[in-house]
Amino acid sequence: MKDTARRLVEHGRARSVCDALKDNNQSDNNLKEFAKRFVPLYLSRQRADYDHTYEPDKSDAQEAIERARYGIHYLSEAQATSPDQVQRMCIETIASESQRKHIARQSRR
Repeated sequence: MKDTARRLVEHGRARSVCDALKDNNQSDNNLKEFAKRFVPLYLSRQRADYDHTYEPDKSDAQEAIERARYGIHYLSEAQATSPDQVQRMCIETIASESQRKHIARQSRR
């Protein structure tokens, strides 16, 4: 189940959602902090996957690990302080466009 869930996230879409969260004054502060850490991790992953001249060193790895730890911490905090916003972020990240429209219609009823 865990492996299947990992494949649900389209990371480019997740980056767009996090970019929007960072700039939204109504977003939970913990969720903003999560988003601030997700985007650089996404960019590092892109670089590692596609820039064949990139050779990360130990400090790059340690920085990424620390950023991920803080991101997980802030996401956990956001789940406690603003579960509705976390749920919306997950839906925006995982659901297809048609699924998001369906959910929006259902929530208006």
